[in-house]
Amino acid sequence: MDLKKVKWIATDIDGTLKPYTAEYHEEERDRLVKLIKNKSILSIISGRPISGALHYAQIYGLSETPIVACNGALLYHQGNIVKKHAMSGLKPIYSYIKEADSLGITTLVTFERTEYCYKETSWVRKNRKANDPFPALEDALFTDAVTQTGIYKLSLLCESSPKTDKFLLDLQKNLSSNYEVVIYSKYGCEITAKGVNKALGLQELANYLALPIDAIAAIGDNENDIDMVKLAGVGVAVANAKASVKQVANYICNHEATAGVEEFVEQVIARNN
Repeated sequence: MDLKKVKWIATDIDGTLKPYTAEYHEEERDRLVKLIKNKSILSIISGRPISGALHYAQIYGLSETPIVACNGALLYHQGNIVKKHAMSGLKPIYSYIKEADSLGITTLVTFERTEYCYKETSWVRKNRKANDPFPALEDALFTDAVTQTGIYKLSLLCESSPKTDKFLLDLQKNLSSNYEVVIYSKYGCEITAKGVNKALGLQELANYLALPIDAIAAIGDNENDIDMVKLAGVGVAVANAKASVKQVANYICNHEATAGVEEFVEQVIARNN
């Protein structure tokens, strides 16, 4: 593993750039912001929509660098959408969303600039805030949307139970031939267009930056980070990453979340000075 070859770093947000328990820990955030100040080296790559990714880009001093959003479905830079991969042929999914609703599962529907909830649930009420308002998507609008190509990601969020686990496994089995379906063991699944994942987003980020993929490092912690960690020139897992991510990483941080990102960025900067 040669860190001298790393010219750019892409980091996941939740559980990686930021801890799961807070938007930031001030001391750790401030150290990272100071470290990357006046350096174009770090980008966000996230399952979050553009609005959510931008919120954390501002918090962590990354507003000027490109952002990969919606698990690779959107590449955004300074107000412009550079690449986009919308889902199409959504009618087969509609029945699953109706069934999910009957099971108490929250469905989030991500358009180009806004993330809606299919129906308001207790999860939506608990997690709604200024940067994530989750406006409700009326049935008529959703029915119209499934015939078009304006949806970039679907998120189904739930607590694990025998019923919801079986539902998600059935959904994955029946939809995986036409869509990317990633199941998270603790809280549901995410669906994007076939072939759209963070590895695609990382490759398109590399192309946009005119860098070979070997010059890009990717940092993550969860199942939807595995493809990009495997593809990157240097794949990185923070200390709190799932075992499956650590298994494919070239570099495992000694620290968790923000401190882990800081640790790796510091190593890269030191090797390239």
